[in-house]
Amino acid sequence: MDPNLYRAAQEGNHHALREKKELFSTQLTPNKNTPLHVVAQFNDSPECITEILVTNESLLYEVNSDGDTALHIAARIGKCTAGLTIIARAKRLDEQLELGGRALKKLLTMRNRNGDTALHEAIRNDQPKIVLSILEKLPEIANIVNNSLETPLFLAVDRMRVMCVKIILDNCPSPAYTGPEGRTALHAVAIYNRKRKSLVFSDSWYSL
Repeated sequence: MDPNLYRAAQEGNHHALREKKELFSTQLTPNKNTPLHVVAQFNDSPECITEILVTNESLLYEVNSDGDTALHIAARIGKCTAGLTIIARAKRLDEQLELGGRALKKLLTMRNRNGDTALHEAIRNDQPKIVLSILEKLPEIANIVNNSLETPLFLAVDRMRVMCVKIILDNCPSPAYTGPEGRTALHAVAIYNRKRKSLVFSDSWYSL
């Protein structure tokens, strides 16, 4: 990737980034990160996200060598503003082109090489704002299973992401709750409480 473009994306320098916009579609890092990936990884600038996607909306769907979109990276690292801005741009693309939600659905259902959606990544790394934004727009995504056979609800319970569990239960009428080796979200709760020698359940667990 052009070093000046990389530096502008890394630092969140909106004005310097704009000067390199003709390179947005062609420049990649060695592991195939686009400028959008770099912004999502290193800073939380909605201006930079918007600048890149206004120039080339297709970068929403570009993946790196791990199969990650920029949204995967934002959800994993905890760049909440960047993640929410990416989701909002996909929703706006649907509205502008009258795509009936297809642009946003395509983005949110994309899986990386581990089979994880951005929702899996947001739950694993305890990013409830991103979890809520995704599920408000596409609640059925809570039924997608990754390569480890983990549903989002199982993953949330297994990692004890209480707020994420509540968000899933509040926004998804019948979320899948299965996990690997025939385990379920309730098994994960029981295992956790046995390890902690505690029988204390949050309100979210009672809803399972």
